[in-house]
Amino acid sequence: MNITITENLKALRKNANKTQENLAEFLTISINAVSKWERGECYPDIELLPKIAAFYNVTVDDLLGVGEMRKRERVAEILVKYEELKVACTLEADIEKNAIAKGAYQSFPNDWSVIDMYRNSMVCGHIDQETLDGNKSKLRELCQLILDECNVEEYKRNAVMSLLYICEDDEEAETLLAQVHDPSEFIYWPTQLRVDYYIRCGYFDKARKLQQENLVNYFYAMESVMQDLCDSYMGMPYMDEEFRADMNRKRMEIKKMIVGKD
Repeated sequence: MNITITENLKALRKNANKTQENLAEFLTISINAVSKWERGECYPDIELLPKIAAFYNVTVDDLLGVGEMRKRERVAEILVKYEELKVACTLEADIEKNAIAKGAYQSFPNDWSVIDMYRNSMVCGHIDQETLDGNKSKLRELCQLILDECNVEEYKRNAVMSLLYICEDDEEAETLLAQVHDPSEFIYWPTQLRVDYYIRCGYFDKARKLQQENLVNYFYAMESVMQDLCDSYMGMPYMDEEFRADMNRKRMEIKKMIVGKD
């Protein structure tokens, strides 16, 4: 909570276009004391909290960040309930989770986790085409907001996926796919998004070809790791001969199955 006070004191002062000296004069204390509060070196005496809150025209709870903490707790509860309903995977559960997501967005429209949940509710589950069409305008608005302003990569990828469901043409799809970047999934993720888009558009030959290319790329990445297991680095002893022979046999079998050659 102390960290919250420090952050809130700085934010409230800047939002009110006040100086540390203004607050110090109002409280009849030294400017050095206010400066220490904002640096987190010490904190206001409890009897000063109502006066500070009055100076910034907020409540003591707002000053302490209690409202923000309660909001986070409530959002966390909603997210847990939403995930439970997703797992249920029934029409009734989907109707309930979608209502929860919409209500949460109305209550917490600036929370990125809630925005992402509301986005998810518009495209996942038992969604018929009429409902999806009715959601398109709001879905596009939320996804564009995430792409423009959110710094959470997971939410940005989710936004791209949702926009691919409703994009108008291949040109827009290519623009969206170009935004996908995930170093932890450098082979699979962007390619699979493109495969999903091709399947939805009925480009089945393109989808199959890309799936095959993806599988081959995966094999070569896996083959490199299998080879590393059999090698020695910086004096590290080799694995025993039986292990190396077995690993090499498996590597060749997989290569023949996937790549089609020894």
